[in-house]
Amino acid sequence: MGLVAALLVLATDPSPPPAQAWSSSDGSYVAFGSSHNGGINDAHVDSSGNIYTCGGLRGSGDVDPNYYDATEFTESASGKQSSLVTKLDSSGSLVWSSLMDADADDWVQDCAIDASGNVYVTGKFKGSMDFDDDGTAEVTALDDSSGSPKGGYDAYVAKLDSSGAVVWWRVVGNTTDVTDQLDTVYGHGVDVDASGNVYFGGYFSGTIDIDPGATTTAVTATTNANKYDAFLVKLDSSGNTVWTRHWGGSANDYLYDVAVDSSDNVVAAGMHNNSAGDVNYHPIAGGCTSLCGETLVTANGGYDAYISRIGADGTLD
Repeated sequence: MGLVAALLVLATDPSPPPAQAWSSSDGSYVAFGSSHNGGINDAHVDSSGNIYTCGGLRGSGDVDPNYYDATEFTESASGKQSSLVTKLDSSGSLVWSSLMDADADDWVQDCAIDASGNVYVTGKFKGSMDFDDDGTAEVTALDDSSGSPKGGYDAYVAKLDSSGAVVWWRVVGNTTDVTDQLDTVYGHGVDVDASGNVYFGGYFSGTIDIDPGATTTAVTATTNANKYDAFLVKLDSSGNTVWTRHWGGSANDYLYDVAVDSSDNVVAAGMHNNSAGDVNYHPIAGGCTSLCGETLVTANGGYDAYISRIGADGTLD
């Protein structure tokens, strides 16, 4: 009789199973969102099984995905949407979250982690950007000195330490105020080598300051503000500029992702649609601004994919 009663209690007990963060009954996923839109563009797992997610949210939301924990950890975007980085432990519980918030619009497009648990992110923003979420903006988009979202985006790259605190940030943007949405810069890919050097890139239109440091290095897209060129920047572990590169032709050239190998060569991947055969990888090969060996590329109708390998010194491999 006692055994039957015990079995009845177990069968009817409504209490949840032991604490677990994974939201589904089989422990296969976690879910968290915001009052409007939210999303993850990239995710990584470290050697201890910790999970890092990079994306953004619009409005406010509980970024702690623990389904069985009533405690909420709310992040709120002040603009249209904001850049969000989170770290979860191997069970899916929130360790920390970091919100980088522009008063207009921003988003993390890509991220990378190193062996020490530092996180590197790249993305886009408009208006004034508060990287460390202390309520004070550290930088205003170079193409929008008024702080209003009238122009295009600027690109950013930032380093977060293992506790989620922002260590440094750098910006690549247009050199003057613009009102054309097509004058813009997107940060789209980032990676880090074993020495802590950071490689990030994307694509731009118009004229930009490609050097995110104190030096101004103005480069102009090959055609005009209606077409995009690709760019790539190498920074040292402190965020200082090591070298910058850009390439493009008479049509659109996009850089979507970067990866670094064990010899610190960086691979850039993207697409282009230059049927005129005038994609010039300037100034990658020897610093020239015209044809440098076999550096001109012709698209085979429509958009073609490309992969380029660039040495640690910035020369085309």
